[in-house]
Amino acid sequence: MKNESIIREALIKNTTRLIGEGGFEKSTTNAIVHDMTHAPGIKLNEVYIYRIFGSKERLYADGFAELDAQLFTTVDAALVVFERKDIEVRECLHILFDHLWRFLLGNEIKTRCYVRYFYSTYYREKSHREHRKKLDAAAQRFAPAFTKESNVHALLHTVFMTMLDFAIQVHNGDLEDNEDTAYHIFNLLYHSLYCYLREDLRN
Repeated sequence: MKNESIIREALIKNTTRLIGEGGFEKSTTNAIVHDMTHAPGIKLNEVYIYRIFGSKERLYADGFAELDAQLFTTVDAALVVFERKDIEVRECLHILFDHLWRFLLGNEIKTRCYVRYFYSTYYREKSHREHRKKLDAAAQRFAPAFTKESNVHALLHTVFMTMLDFAIQVHNGDLEDNEDTAYHIFNLLYHSLYCYLREDLRN
């Protein structure tokens, strides 16, 4: 299909925006193909969704997969510091927090879309397994800082979910976007992780 990669990218961007702005009820197939500003000069109808993705649900899942990949690219960039010996673990955790926090606050529509999809039935049906692989890979890099008995996968998952919740509160205007908010959230997370850290790394 001519221009398939351009059309695919445009459909995913439209879907992400619509879910982020108004939820799944706003992301109808008609609405998704209506605005093609990401692919100027191309006119589409709803058939293209099924030609490229097979179903609207698969389109949703592929959109989430792109967001998930962006999030874990951010995580991977931050986890590099855990391999260094000259930085205390609290500072390593703060770097991880800061990378994630700036990503979530800098992308309101993406963050809202991510949360809405994650808590939907589509996630369990289409995306849980691939997300789990990414989380497991990140947890393996995260694990050396924690005791052998710790469930590092669960700890990292809790960090993600807590930060997503607070980010949505900021986007909703329930929390201020300032240094004090970030400081208090980081301290909450750090103290929740503290008892799982290797004893020699606690400070």
